[in-house]
Amino acid sequence: MLVIRKRQQTLTPRELFIRKAKKSKAGKDALKHLNDYLNAATPEPMYWLHSLWGNQQNAITYKELREAIKNGYMDEATLQAWQQDYAKVVSKRIFPGWYNAIAAGAQNVSADATNFGVLATAQWVADHGAELVTVISGEAREAIQALVGTTVNGQYTVDELSRAIRPLVGLTRPQAAANLRYYTKVRDALLEQNPTMKKATAEKRAQEAAMKYAARQHRYRAQMIAETETAKAYTQGYRGYVAQQVQNGALRPGVMVWDTAQDEAVCPVCGALNGQESDERFTFRLNGKTYDGPPAHPRCRCAEHFEERGEGAAPGGYTQAPWGASGVPGRPGVSPADPYSMTIQTKPEEIGGDGWREICRETHILRENGVDYEVTIVSENYNGTLAFRNRVDVKTVESSPLSNLAGSSMIGSENVGGVPPVIPLGKIDIEKYRCVTPDIVTDEVIITSERIRHIQERHPNDFERFAGYLVRIIREPDYILEANKPNTAFVLKEIEENGERFQAIVRLAVSSDAPGLKNSIITFLKTDEKRYARYLRTKKILYKSE
Repeated sequence: MLVIRKRQQTLTPRELFIRKAKKSKAGKDALKHLNDYLNAATPEPMYWLHSLWGNQQNAITYKELREAIKNGYMDEATLQAWQQDYAKVVSKRIFPGWYNAIAAGAQNVSADATNFGVLATAQWVADHGAELVTVISGEAREAIQALVGTTVNGQYTVDELSRAIRPLVGLTRPQAAANLRYYTKVRDALLEQNPTMKKATAEKRAQEAAMKYAARQHRYRAQMIAETETAKAYTQGYRGYVAQQVQNGALRPGVMVWDTAQDEAVCPVCGALNGQESDERFTFRLNGKTYDGPPAHPRCRCAEHFEERGEGAAPGGYTQAPWGASGVPGRPGVSPADPYSMTIQTKPEEIGGDGWREICRETHILRENGVDYEVTIVSENYNGTLAFRNRVDVKTVESSPLSNLAGSSMIGSENVGGVPPVIPLGKIDIEKYRCVTPDIVTDEVIITSERIRHIQERHPNDFERFAGYLVRIIREPDYILEANKPNTAFVLKEIEENGERFQAIVRLAVSSDAPGLKNSIITFLKTDEKRYARYLRTKKILYKSE
């Protein structure tokens, strides 16, 4: 009788290790939370990076590329312009996502995690932003310089090479070189297989094929950057909040445990780190190399989870954690009665007096211990060179008088729940609003409980969710448009950190009004992108912020 035995599957040592490693529920939850967040959060930065590279390709002319190829190098002005493009996209489009990822990581420790270390968070975002701008602009610069320095003796004409290079702007040097090799292979194969084909026709078809390949390369690169950088911010928030809670005594001292997906896609490094426990400083070691937690490499989707082990106070190693109880070194805490302001900067250090030139700046509002902080990150380069840094200004700001009302239920009548019939909202910059009428008699602004009821009835949930932004919207309008009624400002404002757009109608107090009348909010609501754009097209713009 013939017996056929099924061949046993042979596993490599790495596969055997991964299969034997047991995954705790905490590890599975950590992986699921991280990967769910990455799946939801990465499409937006991918879009902005892809758009940036498309704009850079469209901005550079074939004439400029031909000149660069003839000279053997790209001119410095173009490279500086690209660096500034990267700085603006990272600051304006990527930073808000990092703040959100840090918050999401912290909320994986505790769902109500809100007490972040503002200064350390802002410093990490600025430092890492400067590093990212330097790396990706440097890689693009290296790639384009290598391409324009490619010999053209017999293999490419100057015009042909300029057409081949343009779609490659934004790729790394290996990616760009691979694309150029692909273009050459396709062109030569077409000429070899079609002896009667004109060279110009072969070049055109090869260029079309290479452009499709470049589009795939750009998508891959955008996804790699978006996933990796978002994962870094998420991990920063998770381990930073854990360290803060340990310092506060809310958690006992413990260790981080490295978690992988436990499948065949896991790389050898992450497979070896799977299940490994960190030291008390939350660092991992493998083959003499130290890892400060995931991600271990580009597009790494490993996570980590915290396990309490010790008793009593935190060991000294925790003093090196990303942020402390207040997040402000040397300061035990910050309160509204204790105004705080400072300036910090990323490397490189000052390298020559006042030669730093501002490229762009973005401001976000972060909250710690019930205090709002205005965090401004200023991107600068030095004297027209490619030296780059981010400078961070942090200062306490006056909390919105509506912050405690946001999230409350409908105000049914005046003075219900201690809410006064008139709520002062601070002051506006009269000079900005003189575009509506020069006859403004006061800079004070109020909102009445009757108007709050109107907003809640006509625009459900807008007041409850966004009332805290109202003071900022009227103080720092992006646009003031002509309204349908006299002495009235139609205000538009986009809040960059959450991507929301708002409109507010402000009735301005003028000399013909009753004495003592204040500027007042008539209505306030969230608006979508299409309506926001339509207002700008159809209404007269009286004021636009610089």
